[in-house]
Amino acid sequence: MKSVVVAKTIPTAPLAITGPTAICRYAGSVDSASYTIAAVAVATSYTWTVPVGASIISGQGTTHIGVMFASNAVAGSVTCKSNAGCGSSVARALAVTKTLPIATTITGNNSICDDITAGNSVPYTIAAEVPNASTYTWVVPVGASVTSGQGTSSVTVHFALTTPTGSLVKVAAVNSCATSAQVSYAVTTCLSPIVIETSTEPASTINSFSDLYPNPSAEYFNVDILSDVNKEVEIMVFDVNGNKVIDTKHAISAGATTLKTDFDKFSNGVYFVRIVDLSNHSTETRKLVK
Repeated sequence: MKSVVVAKTIPTAPLAITGPTAICRYAGSVDSASYTIAAVAVATSYTWTVPVGASIISGQGTTHIGVMFASNAVAGSVTCKSNAGCGSSVARALAVTKTLPIATTITGNNSICDDITAGNSVPYTIAAEVPNASTYTWVVPVGASVTSGQGTSSVTVHFALTTPTGSLVKVAAVNSCATSAQVSYAVTTCLSPIVIETSTEPASTINSFSDLYPNPSAEYFNVDILSDVNKEVEIMVFDVNGNKVIDTKHAISAGATTLKTDFDKFSNGVYFVRIVDLSNHSTETRKLVK
């Protein structure tokens, strides 16, 4: 009589599970995460498990699954075991974590007086992309505004003439799990009732801006200028949000000159008058009330 030896072969555990281990990128998102194993000899199916708050949306029983993570999903393990008619292997596990973003330093121009008075937006950026961050929240001083890039790692900011020196540009990194602590960047502005920039030109060519009147103003204002030579000057007016509302150029002769600017069409409020000597770019900024 011949005999046959029958053995029960239980499949081995999957060698490794591949897929994302940081789940904040997917938590609360419409995107699914994919996890895969290599096929195991004699296995006829596979049993997967996922952490609380996660759900398998496709592939259960196969070597590949798609997983959705809810916003309240917890850290834990994605596991898989091999199955055959005679039994199942031990489970292979892949730890998945909720990694919080950590904002890095901000880079950009911190001396922004010229940009403010010219009405330019100023760029700022996170020094390096933040791992596990899905978006960024930028906060700017009162009167300033983010003109582009909110939600990204780089923004441009428009500052008001009223922004004081020492004001902070701030940013926090955000993902579905949490928001990082803010990092801050101080800026140096030019807010002052009168701001005079030093010129390297000889004193004989620098204007003397002797008066700005009437102040408060209703329909117009005058600028009195005393110059030793013929030259061209520029008068710019900015509102408190830094918007340039008037920009005129005037050719003046040596001696005393009074320049009149119509002001009746503008709303009541605080404005800043910037006077520029175009021969040497010396400037003066004065506060004007309407």
